[in-house]
Amino acid sequence: MIAPDIEQIEVALSRAAAVGETVSVYAGVIGHVVPVLLAGVQHHDLTGPQVQALRQAIATGQDWTATVCETLAQDLVPLVTAHHRQFLYRVDALRALRSDVARSGTAATPQHRQRAINLFEELKALVEDMEDRLRRGNRKVIKLIATAALDRAALEALSNGASGSALGPDDFLTRQIGFCKVPVALRPEVEARLAVTTASDVYALAVSASTSARVGADKTVAEMGQLPGIWGYALGLLRAQIEDLTAGPTRDIARIIDLAELDNASAAWSAMVTTIQERCPPRETLDGPGANVLRLAVPNRQALP
Repeated sequence: MIAPDIEQIEVALSRAAAVGETVSVYAGVIGHVVPVLLAGVQHHDLTGPQVQALRQAIATGQDWTATVCETLAQDLVPLVTAHHRQFLYRVDALRALRSDVARSGTAATPQHRQRAINLFEELKALVEDMEDRLRRGNRKVIKLIATAALDRAALEALSNGASGSALGPDDFLTRQIGFCKVPVALRPEVEARLAVTTASDVYALAVSASTSARVGADKTVAEMGQLPGIWGYALGLLRAQIEDLTAGPTRDIARIIDLAELDNASAAWSAMVTTIQERCPPRETLDGPGANVLRLAVPNRQALP
């Protein structure tokens, strides 16, 4: 069958979403919650190196939200949908070609063979483009994870052993953006309980978040690499179809087309699009009080002294 395996896609997306959630929690805490808290403290007692390390970590956290959550995740749905339309168009053309061979009452002609080769080549080009786009997106993700790892090391090295309270996802107001559930502020009752009064308190919270995110980041690199490989498998199937059409006898053209299992392939692509649409909601959703209560830091604007 000339389509990615829908079960493999579901597993890959589920794993990437699960481990990516840990990284997104870290990115939201560092990139959005920390600047909000810093803007509210009266005592800025951080050293110069601590300020610089925190600035860099905030920038990386906001880059993760903008690049991975907003851009990559939101671009994936229209990308897959557009490829799906093109895929179905060529599958319909192959069905018509197969019917034409059957109606001819004689063996397939060289013209039938060339038309089939052209259509399978066009399908291969579609899958190659999808695989390439996914790999380029993965490289951006992996680069950000590597940068975040350096940020975490810098924060921890300058912490003097201090660490903030252990907080979980339920302690934050969040936005669901694409694959990511991103914290953007502490819940009011949690903020009141923590009684953050100094920049050092905020820094300790950042260190705590960075420590908890380390495993998730490492796993995300491995899990995200599975998605392009799924399209690579479909690409191998298409190349095999083209080789058979090119090398096999003309009389076998109809049989070779049948091996592509066009109906099953169409169903698999449709299911794949549905799965990705469900995983990447098109609009942001809020978890918690209304927008008038939510305090969202402006991207790339660090509230540091």
